[in-house]
Amino acid sequence: MANFSWLSSSRCLAIVYQALSLTLLWSCGENESPSFRPISNEPVAAAGTGGSAGTNSRTSPLPPGPGPDPDMTVILPDRLTNTTCLADSTWAPGVAIRGVDDTGTKHFLAVTPDERALVWTEQSKPITTLAIASRSTPDEPFGIALRYLLPPTYGSDGYVALRPDARELLFTNSDHTGLGSVKRSSLDSPFESSVTVAGFSTINASLETSSTLYSPIFSPSGTTIFYIIQDSSGASALHKSRYQTVTEKWSGTFPVNAPSLETSPAQDRFSLVGITNDENGFFTVSQATNETKLVWIVPPKVDVTDRPFIDLGLQGIVQVNATCTRRYFTETTGQGARLRVSSVMKLVIVANPVDARPPRPRAKAFTCPWFFPGLRKYHRRDEARSRA
Repeated sequence: MANFSWLSSSRCLAIVYQALSLTLLWSCGENESPSFRPISNEPVAAAGTGGSAGTNSRTSPLPPGPGPDPDMTVILPDRLTNTTCLADSTWAPGVAIRGVDDTGTKHFLAVTPDERALVWTEQSKPITTLAIASRSTPDEPFGIALRYLLPPTYGSDGYVALRPDARELLFTNSDHTGLGSVKRSSLDSPFESSVTVAGFSTINASLETSSTLYSPIFSPSGTTIFYIIQDSSGASALHKSRYQTVTEKWSGTFPVNAPSLETSPAQDRFSLVGITNDENGFFTVSQATNETKLVWIVPPKVDVTDRPFIDLGLQGIVQVNATCTRRYFTETTGQGARLRVSSVMKLVIVANPVDARPPRPRAKAFTCPWFFPGLRKYHRRDEARSRA
């Protein structure tokens, strides 16, 4: 009986020892599972002239594969995580557009998000003749431009909108009380000569007698039209219409909640001339000064200033490609007006917010006690694996 008690006591002690050993082994050292390793939370210098290390941004884990371009910075703005164009991006000087004659006067009008079609004119307001050039890929020069003569009752404001597939041109009539468009069957075919207004009958009918419509633009998907409506008091606000596939017509006008794109009668009126791919940023041109701004519906936080817009330092129509890595505009100098394209020098990539989980705190370092030699053995083995 004594032997049995002694054996039972030894086994109990062994079981307790093993349980305690496993418990301490789990917490001994910094033995974290790889799935719980925290993402980097070190500050990254914001791209462009206005950013600084760790200013209103936090890092995001880089995707697997080869290392990122050194000229690309991954940031997450504090308030907005889905905008395409950020104020932190810096741009190279504009250069001539390949395939387009750089002599004479040319004013930029529109480019598709995929950069495969380009529209310009050789006149100032009012415009009468359009030049439309196309190409297969954005890396190729544009081909020979087709000419289109605008009807006399359209184009007086100097703006036209090009559908993203480049098969439709949209404009307002001379008194800004209705929309019309011309279409074509393919990227390289000429546009029809007659203006179509049937598809816009709901929009045109919904305008009040004293209201006027200005500067329509297509959304990047081509399924929405944005425009400015000015009421009888002179106040302006952003509106939109969606394409109805069943009726093959555009819906009536719907106001967009965008305080940054509203003006009072006493304020300077502006025109919409471009849109970012996420439909959050709009390029606007002052009708008084011709200066261009990028205005956000939901403004991102830039540096320590929370502004709904930035001045681009350019004049006239400005549009960007789908990724906001190139922008097209008119460069006006003492020698006339030229078409220009500019590439972004510092691309600001906005990461997915789900990748910005807060880091899991590391386990505190734990020194294995000297009276657990077995644990010290396991700890040394784990350290060896970590160094390997």
